[in-house]
Amino acid sequence: MDLPPALIKLQQQYKPEVIHDAHAERARRHAENAPQRQVEATARALPDSLFASHPEVVQATHQATTARNRVERMTKTSKQAIATLVTELEAEAKSAADAVQLAAIDDAIAGDSTFPLALAAMEHHSKAQQRLQAARMANEVLSKAPMSLGAYWEQARKSEAAHNELLLRLKREHLQAHPELLQEQSAP
Repeated sequence: MDLPPALIKLQQQYKPEVIHDAHAERARRHAENAPQRQVEATARALPDSLFASHPEVVQATHQATTARNRVERMTKTSKQAIATLVTELEAEAKSAADAVQLAAIDDAIAGDSTFPLALAAMEHHSKAQQRLQAARMANEVLSKAPMSLGAYWEQARKSEAAHNELLLRLKREHLQAHPELLQEQSAP
């Protein structure tokens, strides 16, 4: 749809002014934010090693590394090996259950009402059951790899992002405590 000539003339008359105003506003905001950009650039330029021994950084580094290494190892773990382990632990748990009953009988025959053999066998059975449960949980995830690893990659990415944010926060705090670093940065 064509505009009437009067509107076209009016539109052309105000268009450059609007563009100029928008450019001037952007330039004003850019100049206004220059000190903050300098602080950010100086903070990011500080070496990470400056904060390597900070307790929070040590913990965040450990968490990020652990999460990343876990996922990398998960992609390389044999699905067959974990399935075999589950089968072996099922057999061990069954054997331990049988041993509990035999130990209880032996204690009763010996007339030992404290049932020391049975209690020891029960403890072994309980640990075997817990190991089997842990192996089944691991098998559930690892048997579906790599499709099931998305959440673990995301967890590793979030740990790394938290580590980086912590470092940046500490760098900003360091600049607040040492404003002379900003003057050194701005000197020609």
